[in-house]
Amino acid sequence: MTNVERGLEACRKKKQEYLLASIRCLVKDERELFSFWWEKCEEEKEKEGLFLMFRELIEENRPVPGFLPESN
Repeated sequence: MTNVERGLEACRKKKQEYLLASIRCLVKDERELFSFWWEKCEEEKEKEGLFLMFRELIEENRPVPGFLPESN
């Protein structure tokens, strides 16, 4: 597993946790906390998008199949 994949996995896990927290707050009618957790979820979505773009760039620039820049 590459660092990019680890980053993606971490972002997705955090995003899911923040989304769940925001839904819990919405159910309890805690609007301010809902907004806080929703913003955190959106931040993780942005990070996930950056990791995906970075993964695409790495794939495009690999000299040979299976080349891992982090291992060289």
